[in-house]
Amino acid sequence: MKKLLLVAALTASATVSAHQPYVSTLVGQTENSRTPIIAGYAEEALSSEAALKKAVFSVVDPESQVSQVTPETQLKSATVFDLSLPKEGTYKVNSTISYNLKYAFQDKAWQMFLDMPTDKAPAKASRHYLIPSDFKKTPETVDVTREWTIQSYISKKHTSAIKDVELAPIDLTFSIHPNEIKANQDVVVYAHNHSKNEHLGEIEVSVRKLGESDEQAKLFSANKEGETTIRFATAGQYLVVATPKFNPQVKPTTQYFTIVSLHVNH
Repeated sequence: MKKLLLVAALTASATVSAHQPYVSTLVGQTENSRTPIIAGYAEEALSSEAALKKAVFSVVDPESQVSQVTPETQLKSATVFDLSLPKEGTYKVNSTISYNLKYAFQDKAWQMFLDMPTDKAPAKASRHYLIPSDFKKTPETVDVTREWTIQSYISKKHTSAIKDVELAPIDLTFSIHPNEIKANQDVVVYAHNHSKNEHLGEIEVSVRKLGESDEQAKLFSANKEGETTIRFATAGQYLVVATPKFNPQVKPTTQYFTIVSLHVNH
């Protein structure tokens, strides 16, 4: 199993992999008055391997009231907490996670730069990042913040309209209520730019089912209005990720990702 990258609590010599944070519910709809929320870093979609450290979650209830939850879980593999559901309708769970990266320029392209010994890294041809030994002299690097917004939805007894209270830099909405999406149904995904008027460029949307890796993701490109149509082949849990397409010829700045977990129905 690949070691984790981008998790501050883990070793700095970890190799590059596709680990991303996420937050999810066990079901999309429940009759219960409370439900467990699971979050963590995962390489395979929705399969947590490391807990989120010091994460704070915002919860928007069906009446658009916002509360915050700071989990106290001591688990190493995942962050878990109880979410109280006193009202009927749909709740939105949201958190923002960030991590600082370095990039260096080589062969006319910007690539992630890791301060890693040569004997700890694979051969250059088999990796997508740079290390000090790839350069004859110490390279100039640029610091880049990667910011993930992670979201999920849970409905008590029935769904209700979702009123966005806290908007992500890339805010995702769906043409169908996220807890009413069915398999083999066309769903329009809208990626709205709320990043303080920054021009994010072309948005790429990826879809992965439970247990799938980045290599198995289905990719979609949003049009100029930020819209793309996707279809979930089967029922189950999915991650929908939106981010600006990375252009290796352009000096990188803040990298925004919005990651939404969904329960697709039969």
